[in-house]
Amino acid sequence: MLNDLNVRNSISARLLGAVMGCLAMTFSVSTYASNDFVDVLDAPSVIMPKASKSLLLDITKAGDRLVAVGQYGHVVYSDDNGKSWTQADVPVQSQLNAVYFVNAKKGWAVGQDAIILGTSDGGATWIKLHDSFVANSPIHAIIKDAEEKRVAAEYAIDNPNTDDPDELIVIEDAFYEADDLAAVVKKHQTSPLLDVWFKNENEGFTVGAYAQFYHTTDGGKTWESWRNRLDNFEDHNNAILGLKDGTLLIASEKSNYENAKVKVYRSSDFGRTWENVATEFDRSLYGLFFNPASDQIYAMGMSGLVVRSSNRGVSWERHALNINTEFLSFSGLATRSGDIKIVGNNGQFTTGTANSTKLDVYLRSDRVHMTSIVEAADGNFVTTGSKGINRVSPTGKDL
Repeated sequence: MLNDLNVRNSISARLLGAVMGCLAMTFSVSTYASNDFVDVLDAPSVIMPKASKSLLLDITKAGDRLVAVGQYGHVVYSDDNGKSWTQADVPVQSQLNAVYFVNAKKGWAVGQDAIILGTSDGGATWIKLHDSFVANSPIHAIIKDAEEKRVAAEYAIDNPNTDDPDELIVIEDAFYEADDLAAVVKKHQTSPLLDVWFKNENEGFTVGAYAQFYHTTDGGKTWESWRNRLDNFEDHNNAILGLKDGTLLIASEKSNYENAKVKVYRSSDFGRTWENVATEFDRSLYGLFFNPASDQIYAMGMSGLVVRSSNRGVSWERHALNINTEFLSFSGLATRSGDIKIVGNNGQFTTGTANSTKLDVYLRSDRVHMTSIVEAADGNFVTTGSKGINRVSPTGKDL
């Protein structure tokens, strides 16, 4: 039986870099005539006529414009509710997993290799702000700290200052813990960032695989690791949601240890302090959204799991569905009228109202994998997924 990680890897790269083969395939579409290796972080995304029909992983609004991101560094945008799409100029071919705009012009996208891009023109052109190999990347400080702890622990085990067996066991355990930490943080070097949220044009956050959690106060030019602010050793931070009142929530991967329950990390002061909210759910959570109409926060994940909170994430309850499903729910939104729309793999399109006791699950006949959804200005919806952009009605059917 596939565990959470294997299932997720088989479906969407936004959720821990599934479709990792896409990165290798990128090299074959490079416009460079030379046989010299060119890293995807250094090669601009190739303009392709069917970019809007390639794997796209997230979509958002920049004012009335729609902006979607995905494999090969593709960014596409639409000014007519998703009927036609233009490909943006992007400086990398790295896969992009999430996108967020704080207003009609200013936005950010994140993806593989801790890549962070920025735009100031509504997504038409992008610049690289960060990747895991730049000198000022927070990951270098994390790796250095972990290595220093490992070396110190190794010295202690080789030069014990005691003959007491119990104390020797403690020293040995400290070494193995430090060694494990060093191995884990090295995974950050090529691990994906999975979501991004900005409070304003200057202060923002991004989260990702292996407990990655970064913070910026200068619009993304420099980043600081806030990894140690969460009680999270190596589980993946899949999604982040911020509210105007200072609430920040991070949805996480369920740990693999026996009887583990998924955690939601919660802050009420824009991330300065955090608490772990232990839920009763044994399924990983992949997405978060807020419904102003009901003043509730929703999270979704494995096996069609949908949960909601009426107290800013202090506690959570399962939201019933009209049918049982083992399909993954990736992303959702609250419409302007307060209705609920959630999309997932295998054509899963879940709907309901703010007061629904059960959400209705509609399975599209094409069983297309959908990764994200946005409400267009015309009242219809646009989804991203394995077949790129799809325009759908409020019930999930193609327009």
